[in-house]
Amino acid sequence: MARSTSPEELNAVEAAVRSHPDGASLGQLAQALNGRIPVRTLQRHLKLLLDSGRLARSGAMRGSKYHIPKEALA
Repeated sequence: MARSTSPEELNAVEAAVRSHPDGASLGQLAQALNGRIPVRTLQRHLKLLLDSGRLARSGAMRGSKYHIPKEALA
């Protein structure tokens, strides 16, 4: 049975992205979170945050950078 997504973990991921104003790669985010969230779980959290509009992504594949949408910064 899959466990539910923790709002605290989603908020931690979003905060890690906010700490990188020029965008952050998956590796940078994993490092910023000090391994508290396994990489595969981090990938799922990023997808949820992208789908909900809380994050945006630029680039593709290994060159992806995650950032806060411009609308949210205004």
